[in-house]
Amino acid sequence: MSPAERMMSVLARLRDDPARVWRTEELRRDISGYEDTPTGDRNWQYDSEALRARGMIVTGISSAHAQRRTGVRYGLPIKPGNLYLSEAEHAALIEARRARGTTGIPNPLAADTSRGRPLEVIGEALRRLEEHGGWMTVGELAAQMGQRPARLLQRLRLAWCLDVDCRTVFLDALEVQGCDGDVELAPAQVRVCVVRGPDPNHPLRDTGLALLGAGAYTAEETAERLELIEDVLAGRVPGDLQLLESAKRKLLSWQRRLGENLR
Repeated sequence: MSPAERMMSVLARLRDDPARVWRTEELRRDISGYEDTPTGDRNWQYDSEALRARGMIVTGISSAHAQRRTGVRYGLPIKPGNLYLSEAEHAALIEARRARGTTGIPNPLAADTSRGRPLEVIGEALRRLEEHGGWMTVGELAAQMGQRPARLLQRLRLAWCLDVDCRTVFLDALEVQGCDGDVELAPAQVRVCVVRGPDPNHPLRDTGLALLGAGAYTAEETAERLELIEDVLAGRVPGDLQLLESAKRKLLSWQRRLGENLR
C-alpha cells in the first residue's frame, strides 16, 4: 500500500466508531505496511504524524482499553444531522461562488507537511465532486484544482479501489466511467461523480469524504463559506438570500462546535 492508501484505511476504520479509543496495534492490524517490523513501525510513525497534523486523529491517549498512552481516536467532533447543508443550500453556495468568479476552496486535508500530499489531492477532489452534485470530467476537475488529469485520475482510483476490513469503502459512493462502450477514454475525458444520499436535506451524509470521517467542513472551509455568504448578504455577489441565510445559521453552529473541540 502507498502512504495515501494506508492513511485512508486508518480513517475509514476510525470512522466506523469515531468515539472509540483504539489501541495502536489494533488499528494497525491487517493494514499492509503496518506490520510489526521496523519498517511497519516507521510507516506508522510517519503516517500518524501526517494525520495528526491534519487534525484527523488524536494519539497518545491513555484509557482502560489503551494503557501507557497507546490509544488513538478520531480527531474531529461528530457533526449532528441538523447541521448538514441541504441539496438546495449546496447549490446556492456553488452558484454564489460561480457568480463571484472564483473556484479556489480550502483543502479539507491540507497540512504543513509533505507527507500525505496525494491524500490532500484526493480530499480536495472528493469535496469538489460531492458539492458539485453530478458528473464531471477529470479534465474539468483537474483544471479547477491545477492538477494533471492523468495524475488526478490515478489518485481518484486509489480511493475508488480502497478495501478495508473486507469491504470496498467507496463502492456505492464514487463512480468512475473510464470507457465509452468498448473504447477506453483518455484521462481528461473520464467521467467521475460522488453519489449523493437519497435525502435532499442531508445529501452528503455517509457518502464522499464522510466515508473517511472527513465529511464535515474544517475551520478553514467553514470560514470560507461564511465569507462567501456575507458577500451575497451584503449585495456584493448575487445569490439566493433565503437559502444562504439558512446555510449561514448551520455553518455558524458548526464553527462554534469546532472551536469547542480545540479547547
